[in-house]
Amino acid sequence: MKLKFWLACAIVSVNINIAAVAVDRQNTMPALLAQAKGAPAISPTERQELQQLRLEKEIRDRVQAEVDRAFSRLTTSMDLLLFAIALFPVVTALAVWLLRRSSIDQIVSETRAQLQKEAQKQLTAEIADEFSKQSAIFTQEIENLEAKLIAYITSQTGAIYFKEQEDVPIHATANLPVETEFNVPNIAAAIEIEADNSEAQERMPAQISNEQFESGEQVEDSLSVTTQEVLNANDYLERGNEHFAAGRYVEANNSYNQAVKLDRDLPSARYQNARAYAMRGSINAAVGNLQWAIDVEPTYKEMAKSDSAFDEIRESEQFHKVIEE
Repeated sequence: MKLKFWLACAIVSVNINIAAVAVDRQNTMPALLAQAKGAPAISPTERQELQQLRLEKEIRDRVQAEVDRAFSRLTTSMDLLLFAIALFPVVTALAVWLLRRSSIDQIVSETRAQLQKEAQKQLTAEIADEFSKQSAIFTQEIENLEAKLIAYITSQTGAIYFKEQEDVPIHATANLPVETEFNVPNIAAAIEIEADNSEAQERMPAQISNEQFESGEQVEDSLSVTTQEVLNANDYLERGNEHFAAGRYVEANNSYNQAVKLDRDLPSARYQNARAYAMRGSINAAVGNLQWAIDVEPTYKEMAKSDSAFDEIRESEQFHKVIEE
């Protein structure tokens, strides 16, 4: 606004000067013309005045041209500035709209990706949980079928064995070895071991009820036909330790099971039995014996946390429950 004001003042001043010069010229021109008509020739002074008038007119024309040119430039600049000012809100609104649309698209894509990840994780967890449940049920069914099959075979074998013993003449029994007289076949010993393992599994939370354990113990007693044990629990424990050190984990479990038959609450035998089962990868039997050992002697819990024998089952849920209780 200040520039317009000063430009207008300059134009007005130039116009005033031009008007004054024009008035002076109108006043002097008749006199000069009269003198020129009356005089036969122009004097040097008059000629000089004419030249000065021409020069002033030329200067005035140039000034007017420059003023017009400057005003035209100023007008053009002002028009461009006004156009830019008018266009700025439109451009700003368009930029904001584009930015908003881009932000919304990005947020939607990120949210969709996050939801897909969460859905995939949830689906994976559900599948894993369902698979774990089905696996546990399947394992339990297999164990039940195995126990029933072994019990049936043992009962049939025992019946056949006793029938054969009844058929043997009295004079022939004197020549039989001592082990043959009093021991049942190996399958009966295997059933006794399995029954004792079932007894150990009772210690696991929500596994085998007390009634099931007592029933298994009765089956074991009914199937076992043994004489008075020659070895005591500590002897079987030492024998099991020898088998364990030699890497014969099945024989070690057999010895430890014989030890816990003689002394049910012998914590060292329970703990060693759990270690042997863990080396064989039998989670239920290992955890059951370990829980029994911890119930009798709580110090075994800390030992189990760093015992390398439990590395095979350390990641199992049952083992974590026993250790973290």
